[in-house]
Amino acid sequence: MYFTLPRPVSLARKPLALPAKMPDLDKLQRGIGDALKNVVYTDDKLIVDNIGRKRYVGHPQARPRPGVLVIVRAYGV
Repeated sequence: MYFTLPRPVSLARKPLALPAKMPDLDKLQRGIGDALKNVVYTDDKLIVDNIGRKRYVGHPQARPRPGVLVIVRAYGV
């Protein structure tokens, strides 16, 4: 899960700033995990690996707009 958050105005001149503030990454991931229940899997207890990242828009590793990119793979694939 790759979360891209809106950049606060106070960080406009710091392109490599990381979002070490709310919302917490684990809470963002938990929300996506709950939302995918009965859509991608029957229960989120079936998730065995979860990689997450959050960045501000404008960071070199970030997507160009706020949002989330979720990649789901079957186990062993």
